[in-house]
Amino acid sequence: MTSENKQPVINDFPENKLLIRYRSGDEDAFREVVNQYKNSLYTFLRQLTDNLEVVGYAFQETFLKLYTSRDSIDTNHTLRPWLFNVAANKAEDALQNLQCQSAMSGAENISKRKRRRSLEQQSSRMS
Repeated sequence: MTSENKQPVINDFPENKLLIRYRSGDEDAFREVVNQYKNSLYTFLRQLTDNLEVVGYAFQETFLKLYTSRDSIDTNHTLRPWLFNVAANKAEDALQNLQCQSAMSGAENISKRKRRRSLEQQSSRMS
């Protein structure tokens, strides 16, 4: 096999060398990863939702997940797909939580109105 036909070894890519440094405990490598992906990740999240709270939450949680997953990061694969998949999942979870909170808030308001009407009816019967 000639050198022209060789498949590149993924660990030879600069990103993966950075991940190897990060896995070995190099905190500067983590900062470099964040700096490398922060703009594209933020743009990606803004394309998913206009809700800036969700974007901020998912953005922060994605990098937190990267930080806490140091020992399980696979340095034989590129980071981008993993990172963006985590971000999409975090955004989806946050949006679902907002929808649940909104639905619960709406249900609480309906319940409060029903209780208020019931109390008003009972008060009027007593008068």
